[in-house]
Amino acid sequence: MPRARHNADRALTRPAAALSLQPMASSPAVSAVSDWTARLRLLLAASLVWAGLHFTVGATFFRGGPDRPIVLAAVSPLGGISVALAFTVAAALAAVVAGGPDARRALFALGLGAAAWVFERGGTGGTMDKWLVLVHERPGPANAAPYWPLLLDYLYLAIGLTGAYVAASFVAARLADGQPATGTAGPRAAVQDLQSAAASFATVLIVSGLVIVLATGPATFVTLRGQVYFAVAVGFILGVYVAGKLSPVRPLAWLWPLPIVLGVIGVLVAIWSPALMLPEPYRQQDVIPAWGLVRPLPIEMVSVGIAALCASLKPKHAGRH
Repeated sequence: MPRARHNADRALTRPAAALSLQPMASSPAVSAVSDWTARLRLLLAASLVWAGLHFTVGATFFRGGPDRPIVLAAVSPLGGISVALAFTVAAALAAVVAGGPDARRALFALGLGAAAWVFERGGTGGTMDKWLVLVHERPGPANAAPYWPLLLDYLYLAIGLTGAYVAASFVAARLADGQPATGTAGPRAAVQDLQSAAASFATVLIVSGLVIVLATGPATFVTLRGQVYFAVAVGFILGVYVAGKLSPVRPLAWLWPLPIVLGVIGVLVAIWSPALMLPEPYRQQDVIPAWGLVRPLPIEMVSVGIAALCASLKPKHAGRH
């Protein structure tokens, strides 16, 4: 009798064990649905960023047609301030829509939406070439006049991107019930990790700068927006990849200012030498960019750069400190 009862108990427990395995069998399908949902939410967040820039800031301050470049310093100061404020608000909204305690996703959506807004001007409209033509009413030798206003652009964008990072981090932390958001760990880390993070910063800066200069093509070629986007994106993606080979510490808190820093370096060098990489016969023409790092307009460098950075950083790397 005891043996018969034991067999009966085992028979009763088998269906329960089989039932307990069913959720595990369906987990790949659930994971796939979750991944697609996350992608759709990210795309929706980027679309909302684009719509906000297009219908508010764009419709108010940048209505000069497809050949008019988006240079914040060329409009009233209110235009630059509006873009900075729009970046901050859009990042907070993107953090809510994209979902999850991840500031990286919000900044990725912000970059995608801003890049799509600029791309409305087409492949050749409103590029750096058009800006040089707009500034130089009369032909002449290359000079620094077109590059000084771009520093103001980077100032506006630095304010906007700082606000965006802080807002996205705050919202992400709230979504995580007050826990530190992924990608917000920064200078409070250990000394060794700080050194590794600084090394990653320098590596991404150098590699991305070299790639952008090479990928934008010969100095005398026309500036194409698609090529500029490609060069900036590949530059930062390869920069993050090389940094990952040298150091496992790649916190977003250290890397998000890189598009600003790289762009400012490019503009300062162009101010110092407006014909830096121009062949001798072209040095008397003031409508050719000085070198590859000023072919992207500031808004292009920042939007595509932050999107490429965030796309390259996995959550475990973005949050490690």
